[in-house]
Amino acid sequence: MKKITLYFLGFFIVHISAANANKQNSPIDNPNKQKYFLLDLDAKSNLEYKLAHVELNASKLYEVDKKIELFNLLTKNGNLILFSVLPGKISDNIWKEIDPASLKDKIMDWDQLKAFRIEATRAYGSSCKGLYEHVKRNDINLVKKENGKYFRSSSCITEFFSVENKPRMFTSQNDIASINIYSPAVALKDFDSRYKELYNEPSPNYHDLPNVLKFPMNKPLLFLSGTSTIDGRKAYHFWGFMDWGISDSPNYRRGIDRFIFIPELGIVGGSFDFFFDNLLDKSRKKENYLNENVMQPIKINGKEVS
Repeated sequence: MKKITLYFLGFFIVHISAANANKQNSPIDNPNKQKYFLLDLDAKSNLEYKLAHVELNASKLYEVDKKIELFNLLTKNGNLILFSVLPGKISDNIWKEIDPASLKDKIMDWDQLKAFRIEATRAYGSSCKGLYEHVKRNDINLVKKENGKYFRSSSCITEFFSVENKPRMFTSQNDIASINIYSPAVALKDFDSRYKELYNEPSPNYHDLPNVLKFPMNKPLLFLSGTSTIDGRKAYHFWGFMDWGISDSPNYRRGIDRFIFIPELGIVGGSFDFFFDNLLDKSRKKENYLNENVMQPIKINGKEVS
C-alpha cells in the first residue's frame, strides 16, 4: 500500500484532544427492544441514497472461511450508514429467511432511520465525541427483501459516518465517525511506536487485556493511512484509534476498526478484530494490526473484483 507523507505525528500524540471517555449506557439504547431496517433489493433505485453492496471473506485475514457482507447507504449530503452483516454465533449463515409479518411494527423505514441517526449523532457529539457506542452499535438488525423473499441478518453492526472533504492540518481533528480523505496521514505502526516511546506503555488501541482510553488525554479518532487502487478506483485506507473497554462481552462498539474507502461507493473492505479475536494467536493478531491488514473485496455490487 502506498503511504502518504506523514504529518505532525509527534504533535498529535502530545496534544490529543481532551474528551470524557467514561463508559455509560447510551440514552437512546434500549437493549430489550431490537430495531430493524428493511433494505429492498428488489427496488430498481432509491432517490434517498446510493447503495453499494460488498462481499468479503475472512479466510485470509482470520484463517476461517466465513462470509461477511457490507451494505453502504451513501446520501447526497455526505452521510454514510454502514451495515456490516457478520456470521451468527451458532451457524455460519449470515441470513435467515423470515415471515415479514413476524416483525410487524418493529421495522424502521428510511425516514425513521434518518431520524435515529440524527439522534445518535447528536448524543455522540454531546459526549465530546467520546461515547462512540452511539454511532457504532449492534441494536439494529438488517432485513433484506430479495427476489420477493425476506431475510434477517444473523448479526449486524450499524455505523454512522459523515463524509467530509475538508483539508486538515492536524490528525487529531478527525473523530472516529468522520471520514476525510484530505486529512494528514499517519501509519498505524508509526503511531503505535511513537505512543509507546512517549508513554512507556502500549497504545490502548491494541492490547492483550481490556484497556480503556485515558481521561482526559484520549478520545477515539479515525486516521487516514495511505492509498491503493481497487478495480481502477483510488481507495483510501483508514484505521481507528479506540479502546477495548468491555471485558465481559464482545467489543461491538469497535465496529469496523480498519477499512478501505472509495468515495463514490463507501467502505469496500475492512477488519473486525473484536469479532474474530479468539481465532488467532497473539503474534498473528499483532501482525494484522500493525500492518493494517484487512479483508479485501471479493465482489462489489455483484461484480467480481479483479
